[in-house]
Amino acid sequence: MTLIDGYNLLMKCAPLRRLVESEPAKGIERARGLLLSRLAFSREAELARATVIFDGSRVGAYVPPHGLSRGNVRAHFSEPGTSADDLILTYVRAAEEPRAIRVVTSDRELAGHARTLGARALESEAVADRLFPPGEPVRHKPARGPGESDSALRRAPKRDDEVGAWLDYFGFEGEERK
Repeated sequence: MTLIDGYNLLMKCAPLRRLVESEPAKGIERARGLLLSRLAFSREAELARATVIFDGSRVGAYVPPHGLSRGNVRAHFSEPGTSADDLILTYVRAAEEPRAIRVVTSDRELAGHARTLGARALESEAVADRLFPPGEPVRHKPARGPGESDSALRRAPKRDDEVGAWLDYFGFEGEERK
């Protein structure tokens, strides 16, 4: 199992850090979503099934009580008054085999506590470079899956009335259009 110190990793990913800094109002939400997507589509099985823990005090927007998810990646938010570090250590303490847990963080204190409890620690920078290789462009929209294309969009009629164009494309006529 991989437990990730969410905001610690997010801020080590240069494109996500720039997004947060450039868009104070919505940047953190978008950066969290991009991080979860990158993890979910990671070729590394442990990352693609990770649990990401974010500090609840830094949410900045409504989050469902059960957290967020992308594929097999789960995100949880600590309760107010509890840090993500505390929640990560709670998971490690509760584990039957702490040696099977990998904690991703660059917080030396958290990494040290996790190691003391038997978990392995990996620095966030190492994971950040794998998720966002230096020089690779960052897509703010999910990449298309194998075999997907935008040919349907190219075939869609182009008009000023975009909704009408899509209704035409999908064959809605008369009363169905209302």
